[in-house]
Amino acid sequence: YAVMQQLESVSSPTGADRNRANLMLQDTAYHQAKAEIMRLIDEFYRRVDSRTSAAVQNALFKAGLLRGVFIAFGLLLVLMLWRAYRSLFNILGGSLDQLHDALVRLGSGDFSSVIPAGSGRKNNIMAWVSETQVQLAQLDAEHRQAEAKNRRLTQLYAALSQCNQAIVRCGNQQQLFSEICRAAVTFGGMKLAWIGWLDRESGKIKPVAWYGNDADYLQDIEISIDPDNPFGRGPTGTAMRDNRPFWCQDIQKKPATAPWRERGAKFDWKASAAQP
Repeated sequence: YAVMQQLESVSSPTGADRNRANLMLQDTAYHQAKAEIMRLIDEFYRRVDSRTSAAVQNALFKAGLLRGVFIAFGLLLVLMLWRAYRSLFNILGGSLDQLHDALVRLGSGDFSSVIPAGSGRKNNIMAWVSETQVQLAQLDAEHRQAEAKNRRLTQLYAALSQCNQAIVRCGNQQQLFSEICRAAVTFGGMKLAWIGWLDRESGKIKPVAWYGNDADYLQDIEISIDPDNPFGRGPTGTAMRDNRPFWCQDIQKKPATAPWRERGAKFDWKASAAQP
């Protein structure tokens, strides 16, 4: 500034003026002033760098702190969710899908499928649902048994009614026997009904009337009333000899039906009855 002011103070600077001005730009005072200016500029940049570095470090610290807080919060949330899941699992006794499937089966009337009691607490929802399923299955079985019994009784009463009508309607013994056999199968639900007549001379019982698809059972059958004869200790022989009904609930296991077991197995029979 001093050099420019000096040159501007003369109207026509000479070479000497210019030399003096150049010397002023090269002297010690000029370099000191320039060095002081550069020092201030360096100090400014140093302070800017220091401030920027401090701001970056502060931002990194805050970011690290926030990251740590978020991680801790995430872990805490996962722990809380896990504890909530375990608590819910113990209360339910299984997963929501398992409970839903069990309730759907019960709601649809499927009581036969076994529902696991569940794990965790002893008293859980799955255990209650399982207990309910067992009770409903038992009630359903009893209901079905009652229905089957009622249906069976209805069939037997219908067969009895038809037999009573046949007694009034039929004109001879053979027709009566045939109608009774037909009523027992058609209305009573039997697979085969037959009537045998005792031959006093031989002591054997001969079929005289029958009805049913399994009538081949009677072909060449041997039945006696002689208690010493294996063919006389069966349901029919015992009923005729003792003059009492004989019920066999398991043809394939009862000793009395041993002589006819193979014959009856061909028709998948389970039980039989003989009326004197």
